[in-house]
Amino acid sequence: MDESRFRSLMHVAIGDEPMQPWLTTAVRSRLAEPPRRQVAGPIAAVAAILVAAVVVAGLVLPQMFARHVPNTSPRVLPAATPSATPAPAAVDPSNCRLPVTVERGSGPPSQVATQVGFVNTRTGRYTRDASASVAGLPGPDPLAGASDVANYYSPAVQRWLPVSAGEVAPDGRAYAWVKTLPVGSIYPNFKSSELLIRDVAASTDRIIWTYAGTINVWRWDSGGVRVNVGPVKGNPPPQSWWFVDPTSGALTRDHNPPLMSFPPFKPLPGDPHDPSFTSPGMTAGGQTIWWIGNLDRPGAPDWVFYETAPGHRVYLYRGVEGAATSFDPEIALVDSKGIWFSDADYVLDLKPALWHWQLGVGLRKYPLSGLPSLFNGSNAYILVRPVGPCF
Repeated sequence: MDESRFRSLMHVAIGDEPMQPWLTTAVRSRLAEPPRRQVAGPIAAVAAILVAAVVVAGLVLPQMFARHVPNTSPRVLPAATPSATPAPAAVDPSNCRLPVTVERGSGPPSQVATQVGFVNTRTGRYTRDASASVAGLPGPDPLAGASDVANYYSPAVQRWLPVSAGEVAPDGRAYAWVKTLPVGSIYPNFKSSELLIRDVAASTDRIIWTYAGTINVWRWDSGGVRVNVGPVKGNPPPQSWWFVDPTSGALTRDHNPPLMSFPPFKPLPGDPHDPSFTSPGMTAGGQTIWWIGNLDRPGAPDWVFYETAPGHRVYLYRGVEGAATSFDPEIALVDSKGIWFSDADYVLDLKPALWHWQLGVGLRKYPLSGLPSLFNGSNAYILVRPVGPCF
């Protein structure tokens, strides 16, 4: 593998800057641009953005985030063992209800509409949840967007939540969110941040950390809430990473932050010489999932894998672009049995589908029906993303 080309692609994929507040608008603008080959152009834009979002910033990392150790050191509490949370009950992925968001768009002129609902995985039929609401639930930070948007569904509390999967507790009964202070202030005018835990059933919030700067939630797993902190203004490297115990608030410095190294995975003999790669997300164990693929090059390698150790790969799929069955993952979401994926090839064939992969079982495609009609106009698309565990 050509190292200089590999390094160049890596910088393009992950970006040298954190996620900007205007990212969502930028994605939609690119979706409205004329395609290079049929309508493959939007996919390239989404793929490059996804790896920055998933690998660098847990899907939402605004400009205000710094990449250096802040001048004001956090108050370190005595170490504590994170509270154990029960794992979600295992369900049959081929016969369950999967929460999803459905996004429709077209351009030019660009227009986008989003709704939420559930897919019956036995039949593939989608049903909109017209009563979906996150009224009364706080978060996210004002910079990240309005808190009245349903971004995740928790079967444990039977509610839509205004945060992403990475901010939700493993048992689905609480979520982490950040408040900027003074209340109502946004970048670059706030002075400090509070990390809070919302108990959804009890409708209560607990402040577990107040920091004189900015806090971003990366991921909540069995090890605690993993966060990134920095000053409000400026953007020099590196970032400061911590584990926060969701019960006691105890802080443990994270000495292995999720920053991209080079190479991001170990190149092996037989790898393509000039790869295009991105990451749709991570496994339940925290391993980064890699997709080597190029929708603009029929016959190019189409591989999806993760590493259990450098050079030791678990392949979810290994084929070529343009084959009768091509697996082009866009977003990954872990469930009790495996991993759900949205389909990055949605623009090209206008046949939306979801995928599920399970260790020892393999990969299965779920064609969808009952979706809303497409908009009129060029580059019309419809994209279905998993946003909660199947139940």
